[in-house]
Amino acid sequence: AQTVNIALYGSTETLLDNINQHKHVLEQRLRQLGFTVDAQPAYQGVINDSLVEWPKSIRPSNEVSV
Repeated sequence: AQTVNIALYGSTETLLDNINQHKHVLEQRLRQLGFTVDAQPAYQGVINDSLVEWPKSIRPSNEVSV
């Protein structure tokens, strides 16, 4: 199985609350699709500099980049 790494950041407390309310649904769906999910806690603030250059592509057989 391919691994999906998830790191979510919300710029406001409201957005962070919304992320936390729905994040488990995303993780569950990815697992149902056969992915291994490596999810970090969601944080409020700006994206950590170490994640700015993090790979952001999904490369299944149809070569989709997101």
